Amino acid sequence: MNPVPLDIGFFYKLPDPPNFEVVDSSLYCIPSTATKSVSDTDDAENVPFESKAEFFKFIDESVIGVHKPFHGAFGDRKVVYCDYIASGRSLFFLENFIYNEVLPHYGNTHTTTSITSLQTTLFRHEAKDIVRNAVRASDYDAVFFVGSGCTGAVHKLIHNLHMTKPPIVIVGPFEHHSNMLPWRHMAAKITRLKTDITGNVSLDHLKQVLEEESKLAQEQDCDLIVCLAAASNVTGILLDVNVFSALVHRHGGLIFWDYATAAPYVDIDMNPVITGPDRDYVYKDAIYFSMHKFVGGVQTPGVLVAKRVLFKAGETHPDGCGGGSVCFVRREAQVYLQDVEEREEGGTPAIVESIRAGLVMQLKQAVTSEAITAREEVMVKRAWSRLKGVENLLILGGDRAPRLPIFSIVVRHAYPLVNGSGATPSNEAPQLSPEAAAPTQPGKSCLFLHHAFVAALLNDLFGVQCRAGCACAGPYAMDLLGIDEALAKLYEGALVKSGVGTCRISRFFDASAREVLRPGFTRFSIPFFMSDEEADFVFDAVRFVATYGWAFLPLYTYEATTGEWHHRNYDAGEDRQWLGHIQYSKQGMVWRRGKAKSRGPLPKSYKECLMTANAELKKAIEFVKSAPVSPVPDDTASFDEDSQKLRWFLLPCEAAAQMRGEVGQLAVPTGPRSPWHPDAAPLRASDVDKEGEKATVKTLDPGNGQPTYKSNASPSESPMLKLPAESTKVYSGGLSVDDGFSSLNPQTLTQMSQVDSSTCLRTKTVSTLSAVNEPVPEQRNNHCVLARQDFHVAADSHNFMEPEEEKQVEMLDDDELQEVISNLNGLYMPPKPSKTQSLIRSLKLDHSLWKRPIKQLYKPFLTAIKKI
Repeated sequence: MNPVPLDIGFFYKLPDPPNFEVVDSSLYCIPSTATKSVSDTDDAENVPFESKAEFFKFIDESVIGVHKPFHGAFGDRKVVYCDYIASGRSLFFLENFIYNEVLPHYGNTHTTTSITSLQTTLFRHEAKDIVRNAVRASDYDAVFFVGSGCTGAVHKLIHNLHMTKPPIVIVGPFEHHSNMLPWRHMAAKITRLKTDITGNVSLDHLKQVLEEESKLAQEQDCDLIVCLAAASNVTGILLDVNVFSALVHRHGGLIFWDYATAAPYVDIDMNPVITGPDRDYVYKDAIYFSMHKFVGGVQTPGVLVAKRVLFKAGETHPDGCGGGSVCFVRREAQVYLQDVEEREEGGTPAIVESIRAGLVMQLKQAVTSEAITAREEVMVKRAWSRLKGVENLLILGGDRAPRLPIFSIVVRHAYPLVNGSGATPSNEAPQLSPEAAAPTQPGKSCLFLHHAFVAALLNDLFGVQCRAGCACAGPYAMDLLGIDEALAKLYEGALVKSGVGTCRISRFFDASAREVLRPGFTRFSIPFFMSDEEADFVFDAVRFVATYGWAFLPLYTYEATTGEWHHRNYDAGEDRQWLGHIQYSKQGMVWRRGKAKSRGPLPKSYKECLMTANAELKKAIEFVKSAPVSPVPDDTASFDEDSQKLRWFLLPCEAAAQMRGEVGQLAVPTGPRSPWHPDAAPLRASDVDKEGEKATVKTLDPGNGQPTYKSNASPSESPMLKLPAESTKVYSGGLSVDDGFSSLNPQTLTQMSQVDSSTCLRTKTVSTLSAVNEPVPEQRNNHCVLARQDFHVAADSHNFMEPEEEKQVEMLDDDELQEVISNLNGLYMPPKPSKTQSLIRSLKLDHSLWKRPIKQLYKPFLTAIKKI
């Protein structure tokens, strides 16, 4: 099946729409983003957008749920969605078109005799043709709507390859699990490419591998397949697809491109037309991408476009055989259709989803790939401008390769000295002492903020929606984080041992649960239609968390079995909506919404939101420093010996101890050293200021050694400097309060002061680590060089311990819980929490684990097992 230069044939062209000027017709439009009706409009009113910026604004304002307020741990916030690389969001005008034009005519496909089926079939065929033309597919290419994303597309492609021998497969370093794992199970040999000095895929390494593997493929008479991602979903780094395609084809290989990350933002061309010696080799054998990653693409299928010659296996056994895929079926045999697109889409397809996919692709074509690419380049430059100079912030992938505005970050932490000399005025930003501002050389003594904590804090403080983990690109994540194969095996052993993937109920202090140890990063992206103001707010939020985020750790707790982090005094489940609450009556469909209490007013602007975060920082520090004893339980010794060696993140009790100057009083006073370190350095501040940008950079005042914020914005425009002079209120725990108000619970604080530190869990062996200030040689690329930070404190504080009079919730009783646990596969856990003082937790958090949903979910299970 080795490829040869192809005559790419004729491109499929959409049929011309009828000329409505010569027939009786009306022009319709959707007049607003908040209506589900259409109205007549006049041709004279159908004026195009004056600029792409106006088009972008229209898209931004049409996102369903854009800036939706929610009740958060620090008060009300607006949603700022920065997770489009995971999934897009719905658009009013597309959903309104489906509501008004598609659904009223809906009928099943596979027939054209009824008006509903005819119109639905035509809609779906046209949607596929829109996609076909958008990717410049020729008559030699087949287009499929597959499953819900790339995973289904890859499996359909593999099934149809009809390979008599296992192929030799080469995969790129960026590959998503969906473009890597399926090949592992079918390849005779699989080779993973390296990256070059810029962080991009090494073309030289690919040449070397192709020369070796093409000879081996000829000897074994098997196919050579190369699978590459057009863009990394972790770093956004872009590949020159034509160069790589030509190189693979010159060595007789097949090239399959994963466009899942790149498709919404770049031009896709199955059969590029270029000049030069590579003109016959730059075609693509197959591409696949997920339409749900496009803006407006919620509930859309995946797309597979591939050369028809690859679908030999389906002639005898289609991957999707079923109704609609056959020409004739008799009692003992069947004859499948010859057309590969019809043959491989057996059964009722995702009809409305496919039509929506066509609408989404049509929107991208209307905006144009050129406009999107230009806007994305501006956003990347803007990010470099505003994020440089933050010593604690590591942006994985660097800034040397062309990329999309996708940023995966790691926030590191050295042992800062907390200045106890007094509080700063409530309207000023916390200042770093000269000692703390001086760069240290922590080397491998640094830890990191847990990626899930960073994501939670961005959500709680700023409403920024991002994602924490490895982005389903495990090997690439390990490359970026500096985790070699030996260390990866240790993490694998720890996570598998902890019961990952098993069904079980586990409590917070399950000593064998180590999911929280899983390394990762925090990823956010900036969509092309986001305004400059909103993008700058996101960058400022990231700067704030990277610089001051560690000080919020004492307010948070983590779940060892899931790796999730939550504010100690906030239960996100209070706002949860339930399908089970839906009822039907004469009023129609009726449901209930929970009435969660607001913890503070909604900031009126992005600048005010940043100021609020600044005030919350001061209260968080004051809460920890003003307590007679540390209000955070010491759980440094709750990790067993193996876990202690693998722990890479700062604990809440360690952050509190550092702020109080009590590190030596911890059960494990010196803390661990992170076993891994990203091979990355903070972005330099020397070239931050770009023309036309309002970059904010931390610099040191030569007069007093204090850091200042250099900005092209005026002082009144800089949200990081101070609260408005007329403001007389600050925010405590999200509540708007007077300056003299304190939400600290004295009774709880007194109880906490009686905690005996000797009751802390301890392991038999605790490795002795170097002292905090021990000098360590500078590491390669200065990837752990950061400025130690020092905070003055403010006058207000947080209360994250609840009174004992908690509202009673419906829970499984002990007998029911015992019965559930005993019939599940997994480690038995006692129904009641341990009384160990070192692991004391908020009653509210404790109850939140066992609220009504547990009883609702497990009652059927209890009934079933009683009958056994």
